[in-house]
Amino acid sequence: MKRLKLKRGIGIALIAIFMIFLMVADFLCYQYNTVITRWWSGTFTKTDTTQLGYTADEAKEKGAKLTQETESEGAVLLKNNGLLPMEAGNVSLIGYGSYDPMYIGCGSVAQSDDGSSSNFINYYTAFENDGFTCSTELYDYYNEQKDSRDNTGGGMFNMNGSDFNIYDNPLSEYQDVMDNAAKSADTAVVVISRTGGEGSDEPLDMADYDNGDAGKHYLELQDTEREMLDYVEANYENVVVVINSSNAMELGFLEEENIDAAIWIGGPGSQGLQGVADIICGKTNPSGKLADTYAYDLTTSPAYYTCTAGTYTNYDEFDGSANGYDNKVDGGMTWYAEGIYVGYRYYETAAAEGYIDYDETVQYPFGYGLSYTTFDWEITNQKFGDTHGEISVDVKVTNTGDVAGKDVVELYYTPPYYEGGIEKSEKVLGAFAKTSELDPGESETVTLTMNVDDIASYDYTGEKCYVADEGTYKFNLQTDSHNIKEGCDTIEYKVDEKRVYNDSGVGKRSTDETVAENHFDEVSAGDGNLNNTIPYVSRADFEGTMPQNTMGGKHITEMSVALGDDVVDRINNSEGGSDVSYDDDDNYKTSSKIKVETEQDNGLTVEDLAGYEEWDDEVWDQLVNQMSVDEMVELLSDCAYGTPEISSIKKALATDVDGPAGVSSANLNYYGNEYTAEVVMASTWNTDLINQVGQNIGQECKAAGISGWYAPGANTHRSPFNGRNGEYYSEDPLLAGKMAAAETSGAQSEGIYVYMKHFAGNDQDSKRGGLYTWMNEQALREIYLSPFEAAVKEGGAKGVMEAYNRIGTMECSTSYALNTEVLRNEWGFTGVCITDGFNPMFGSEKYNSPDLQLRANGSAMLLFTGGYTGEGGLTEKTTGSQAGIEMMHDACKRLLYIYCNSSAMEISRDYTPYWIGFLALLNVILVIGSALSGVFLIYKPAKKAKAAKNAEQGK
Repeated sequence: MKRLKLKRGIGIALIAIFMIFLMVADFLCYQYNTVITRWWSGTFTKTDTTQLGYTADEAKEKGAKLTQETESEGAVLLKNNGLLPMEAGNVSLIGYGSYDPMYIGCGSVAQSDDGSSSNFINYYTAFENDGFTCSTELYDYYNEQKDSRDNTGGGMFNMNGSDFNIYDNPLSEYQDVMDNAAKSADTAVVVISRTGGEGSDEPLDMADYDNGDAGKHYLELQDTEREMLDYVEANYENVVVVINSSNAMELGFLEEENIDAAIWIGGPGSQGLQGVADIICGKTNPSGKLADTYAYDLTTSPAYYTCTAGTYTNYDEFDGSANGYDNKVDGGMTWYAEGIYVGYRYYETAAAEGYIDYDETVQYPFGYGLSYTTFDWEITNQKFGDTHGEISVDVKVTNTGDVAGKDVVELYYTPPYYEGGIEKSEKVLGAFAKTSELDPGESETVTLTMNVDDIASYDYTGEKCYVADEGTYKFNLQTDSHNIKEGCDTIEYKVDEKRVYNDSGVGKRSTDETVAENHFDEVSAGDGNLNNTIPYVSRADFEGTMPQNTMGGKHITEMSVALGDDVVDRINNSEGGSDVSYDDDDNYKTSSKIKVETEQDNGLTVEDLAGYEEWDDEVWDQLVNQMSVDEMVELLSDCAYGTPEISSIKKALATDVDGPAGVSSANLNYYGNEYTAEVVMASTWNTDLINQVGQNIGQECKAAGISGWYAPGANTHRSPFNGRNGEYYSEDPLLAGKMAAAETSGAQSEGIYVYMKHFAGNDQDSKRGGLYTWMNEQALREIYLSPFEAAVKEGGAKGVMEAYNRIGTMECSTSYALNTEVLRNEWGFTGVCITDGFNPMFGSEKYNSPDLQLRANGSAMLLFTGGYTGEGGLTEKTTGSQAGIEMMHDACKRLLYIYCNSSAMEISRDYTPYWIGFLALLNVILVIGSALSGVFLIYKPAKKAKAAKNAEQGK
């Protein structure tokens, strides 16, 4: 009897646990209902594309062709002793990367494909398409190697995660395979690959990785690769090296005599490898130019010693909780000690000052690239406008070689520098232009333009605005950042009197809405510790200011650093170090043209405002006034990969997607074409082509019922070790800005809205969450904000995704200086600022404060839990006051404005939540089943007990 009772008790307990589990599952379904609805729609329904005239598959196929074209123009010929182009014949493809290409990377750029589907092309197929015969011995060996190795890390280039292991094994393990391959071909194509992606930076020491060498970083050749290359050079008559890396590497080995040719290809995307094969066989003449400087030794850059992240030893003292803000994060920090001297700006300036020997330090300058033909340039016209005018230079380009090709004309200027004055780079890219394809003997005139006020530098310590010093500015047409084009004379432009671009000087710059003036003094001042020992680099004293010298040879990751006491006090006595305050709420001025109210009956729907672009019309305020407070919270909070349904204004569910390489949506279960890495796009130096890429991404989005795109990436290649350099364009802000503007305008021309990212200073991924990022305002404006500025002013960007890091102590999303003073006031941005993804249920609210975000004029939260309020979401500080409601009103208006003027109004998916019916049916079945089980557990044992008792009495 006791045993029976025990069984019954256990059974009832299990049913109770099951019911609790069911309730939790139902709660999670409620919390993530929009996520589930989007996935269901993407998996089980299709968008009606009849009105578009093309299908999603057709747009994807067009994208694949554009990817091949982009790689054909973006691949850079680094070396050629005359071997290329070569006729088709027998070749050996060597190196693990030849079998398992690094198509793009991992993280937000990655697609679900691993290259095995028909949309992706590998080296073997590409070369065979061009008539080559590829030996298969090594392919078979690498295939067996991949199958047998521990794949828990995701594989070297599996797009689900970074894996920095080197999979070229010691030669002794496969020399017999190499010997057999060498017998079948006299030409070897050796592929050296490196990956990168979200969540980590490139390793500074390879000691802990397979086939890695202690004391070497990831971006230099490892011993097993060196051994492989030595074998190839000794056993093949012809050797071509392909550099399959979006991060600049140390490539001194390419100068070895037995290496005949070398091509940099970055991340080629789905079909880019066909473009690479076409270059090698001569179907395409290479015209790419490097978007980064390639130094023999990457540690010679002043940014090297403070790249990735250090940690503050006293971060447990940071406490903003007294003001309602959790500031206890990892305490990561970085110090941009190099100032403006990033990439070629450092190497060209240090060489001009005699601090380095350029030829011994730099292997391939920024803007470098070879061709199979030659070109002559001739300046045919030049114009220099007034203080706020335009500079234009007309250049006649003539193909003087034997094959058709394209050329890039680069215009650099050298500003006057005065010791003790504003820091100036010796060379600055001012403009560029790419020709169309020119036949031998054919000419084309290209026009290079820039604004006169582009020559101004930002003076953050003196005038605290942009300044063009008096003196002579020298303009040169160059083949790269170092070499002036032969036959082209220097153009001199003289400024007779210093031009100060503020209200008391010559006025604001021609492209600004208001004067650009200091807003980041506390960021420039530093952290109260590092700035006292590690000064900003100055060309007046490279020896005394280079981090290599001031940091005692240590890397920032090796230093014990505490945040200064004054800065800690500032954090603890403010809203978590932000520059906004709840105390200022009474001074908030809404943009509304009418009184802000809620739940009004104005008879409007989003359909009434579809395609209506009059931002200043009060009808937008009338629309928002129909929403309840809860609906405003929902609209601003439930923005993970889209925006929610709002019944009062009849707004439907909408979907946004990642990422910079194309349409990638695990949320929607839809994957489009994978385009090249952004650095390859930049290396085309062809804004028209990248505008076409943007257009096609927009078409892919529309065909899939997608209205928003989390891209392009506009951060800077501050260091080659940033794990996400493939998602960003270049070390140079002008080149990056022009490409970002071109891709943005192309995508938005199809009716989608972009969220350019990550705004701002997210130039590394280690400890990015809450990372304290310190730099002076000149560097911030001239280098790191400039690409975003171009995307807004020239590309018309409608959205910005905030970065996880801080600028100084200010979370990017809560910085009024960043989001209002600069972005909205100076640049004229009227769009939506959205946070990067976070989820209060998982504790990542520490990187964002929605309440403070609205006070900085942010708009939306990439939250994974719809309508989340309370800790980690919007609180009574916002929802419980008139000022807070007005802030939400303004943010909702910005979001609805871009929504109503997007493709969401003309084409969308079927977002009917059919899954809820299945869930309800499943709940009914499970509840009834559980109830019957409970009855059975109680009734049957009771019946047995009664029968047993009767039997006992019968005896």
